[in-house]
Amino acid sequence: MTKFSPAKEVFFPYASLDKGGNLIKNEPISYVKLPLREQLSIINKIEKRIMKIRMYSKNKDKIVITKKIIEKMISLADANGSKFIMVNISDDSKDLKPYKDLILKNGAQPINCAKKPNKYLTVEGEGHPNKKMHQLYAECILKELKINF
Repeated sequence: MTKFSPAKEVFFPYASLDKGGNLIKNEPISYVKLPLREQLSIINKIEKRIMKIRMYSKNKDKIVITKKIIEKMISLADANGSKFIMVNISDDSKDLKPYKDLILKNGAQPINCAKKPNKYLTVEGEGHPNKKMHQLYAECILKELKINF
């Protein structure tokens, strides 16, 4: 992602819970920039590992946090006369499972567009979806919208 960022830095938003279980929106954080990152590919792996460690404690309640974010999005959609639709683009359709009951209970619509990544559908060296996978996601979402709405 940093490859396409004008500042060559990406910031990641995240939320957490206070002691009362209320959602807190935190300032985005970025990867640590280590020396020689442009010269040695191993530095990128070290930076990713550091980020994973930094985010571990922040992600321990990730399902609860995500549910609270979904509830907030459903509320915002309702307040604005819109319908909330959650699209799963994870490579594992099970990732939607912890949220499906919440979504259905609130009258929202889940759409599963999970695709298994492979070298033809991802950016080389990153694993992020490439243009082709984005096209597959778009086709899946459009198909589901035409069927269900």
